[in-house]
Amino acid sequence: MAVLVNYVMPQSAEQNLQTAWAYLRQYMNRLSMFLRAAGKFPKLRGKGSEIRHFGKALLSLWSKEMNVHLSLHKKNLLMLQLNVELEDTITEFKEEFSFPPGIAQRFEEACSQMLLLLTQIAEHYLQEDIKYFDITSKCHMVQELAIMSKCISPRVVWVFAGEDQMQKMQSIAQTCTRGNKVPQQSVKLCRHYRLALHFLFEEQCVGL
Repeated sequence: MAVLVNYVMPQSAEQNLQTAWAYLRQYMNRLSMFLRAAGKFPKLRGKGSEIRHFGKALLSLWSKEMNVHLSLHKKNLLMLQLNVELEDTITEFKEEFSFPPGIAQRFEEACSQMLLLLTQIAEHYLQEDIKYFDITSKCHMVQELAIMSKCISPRVVWVFAGEDQMQKMQSIAQTCTRGNKVPQQSVKLCRHYRLALHFLFEEQCVGL
């Protein structure tokens, strides 16, 4: 930032800072960045590397704007604090294959506490028929990673290794739905997937 505002950008340092800030804010200048169609849970758009440290900024903003007299807001604050703690631990021990015993135990406890708070907050909003916090299978995967952190660091594990495969299968499945009932769709999907693997392996064999 110092190089940018003092040497690279063309105006005065103060003007350059305002220009840089305006550019950075473009990332979060639309509600669609985190709100989805009616009836769906909110979901923050962006790659992991793009929102890597967003938790700290969100914690700071929530701390500033929350109502300190509401228990629900206090739970949200604690959940965000635990989330930042988990991220900081992963960053601090990024060179380690596994966490030290004491650190691993605290990491597991913080993760369990965060997920319990998330569930409580989600249930509160669902009672009001408001879909704000989604509890998915990924929450269970995160907890499993925390439990195993004494043996292997979460940084070492590819958390959602199956998502690339799911994306490929989704593309194939979309070609099998029109005009077919569910059982027929499944059969057609398997047939198309088998043919795709055949062409892939045949191409690899030719390359050898």
